[in-house]
Amino acid sequence: MCARGSEVWQRRGDGDAERIPDMNRLPARVGIVLLALVLVACAPDASNAARIAVELADDSITLDPGEVGAGRVVFDTLNVSTGLVHEIEVFEGGSAGAILPVDNTVADTNGLRLIDEVEDVVPGASASLAMDVRPGTYLIICNLPGHYTSGMWAYLTVGDN
Repeated sequence: MCARGSEVWQRRGDGDAERIPDMNRLPARVGIVLLALVLVACAPDASNAARIAVELADDSITLDPGEVGAGRVVFDTLNVSTGLVHEIEVFEGGSAGAILPVDNTVADTNGLRLIDEVEDVVPGASASLAMDVRPGTYLIICNLPGHYTSGMWAYLTVGDN
């Protein structure tokens, strides 16, 4: 038996050498493979999701479509503004068409439940946001100072499948 670097070799009966697997590394290798499998299994599956195009302009949010079935959705967001950074915040519990009160130039979202958000979408940039939605009404807003009051909001209706 001899060592070459970190490998262990053993002479066979015919005079040739063969590498002996380093069993001390096996648990670490198995652990890495198992971790990779868990991460892949837990990754959100957007393959069957409803895709919603979200366009962020200087003074509006447009959703296409504005109505989807319950389940997995992906908001494919594009900031088409000429110079404003935007965000999208997705709230559950809104009433279609209701206007929120404003406090210090931002919408007062008390009583709504924030599901998720994407911040700092610069002009020309895109971002995706995947989530599960239940039947109901969702409010999508840009709540940076002054943006909600300039019209940066839209409602999404989620129906039964």
